[in-house]
Amino acid sequence: MASPQPPPTADPGESNRAVGDGSGRWLFALYLTVCVLLAVASALAWITGADVQTVATLGLGGIVAIVAALISIVAVQDDAEALKRHVRAFITALCIGVVTFAVVSAVGFAGKEAGATDVSRDTELDASAQDMSADSTATLTVDAEPDGDEIRVVLGATDLTAGSTPCLSSGQLDFHGTDLKESRTVDLTPEVTTSLPVATKGMTVRVEITMRHDDPGCHIALRAKKTEYH
Repeated sequence: MASPQPPPTADPGESNRAVGDGSGRWLFALYLTVCVLLAVASALAWITGADVQTVATLGLGGIVAIVAALISIVAVQDDAEALKRHVRAFITALCIGVVTFAVVSAVGFAGKEAGATDVSRDTELDASAQDMSADSTATLTVDAEPDGDEIRVVLGATDLTAGSTPCLSSGQLDFHGTDLKESRTVDLTPEVTTSLPVATKGMTVRVEITMRHDDPGCHIALRAKKTEYH
């Protein structure tokens, strides 16, 4: 009489691989959803006038924080091979998110430019813009009737305080005035871009620009690079 054969020994990694294989598809879908949503949000923020630091924080910071946490939580019981699959799925989803950001940004800016009226030749900054310090104000005047609800202003900023702490990395510019529906504050960088809601329907739009800085010794010069109505 033949002795009973012992049952086959299960591969210790088999159950883990099954979990990894089963979880791979929905993990990729989860990673892809997170990356694409953050990419679209970042692109829309950029199109609507957010500065580069805000876009980078929203996009890259959000992706790394959220997806890295998901990888750690879901892959904690998987074997090394399954963890590699999770990382590959994340990288693939991240690449798709980057492409999505580029496409949405390109389409958004193209549409924005198509509906824009360039009034750069009608734009002038007064003499105060040539040497601004903390709490000083310059006036930007556009001698053209607005044909939209928004004015987009691009300014160039030059640090006049040579040999000291850079002023452009720590200051701000306040855009305000009676011709605007609301004021806006943006970080002071070598190129400042902002979109402002226009309240007036007159022939001229005036925008007051006030420099904010903790160092009273900082001096900058502003120049108008581009102005558009949207």
